[in-house]
Amino acid sequence: MFDGGKKREIAIVREMVAAMNDHDADRVASLLGDNPRFVDSHGEWLEGRDDVIAATRRFLDMDRSFKLHIEHSTHHDGEVLLRGHVTSDQPAMATDTLWRARIKRGKVVYWQSYGSPNAPHLARMLKPTMETRQPA
Repeated sequence: MFDGGKKREIAIVREMVAAMNDHDADRVASLLGDNPRFVDSHGEWLEGRDDVIAATRRFLDMDRSFKLHIEHSTHHDGEVLLRGHVTSDQPAMATDTLWRARIKRGKVVYWQSYGSPNAPHLARMLKPTMETRQPA
């Protein structure tokens, strides 16, 4: 991938962070690919556009103070890697965190958080009608 592609992917991920920080679920939805997977800090995940969008809406409504603060971003082996911290009214969420994202055709198709082991099981909490997948 050319350097411009890497910069574009980092910019898309930073736009996702801005949409999350603005609590703008519609903008988050516009950045998602057809079959995204969101993985929480416990390795559990939600998958599928409709389910991820529904979970994102619930999450953004449940913690109006939630914000991602990115201190460093880089592109490595086809993934955007972020380091920073979260501010939140929920103490278990307010922690230093790493994130990993994959972009395909200009859309976010994978998002994973690596926060505190004390963080809530977000995939379980936010699951819609489908079963939340758990790591093997």
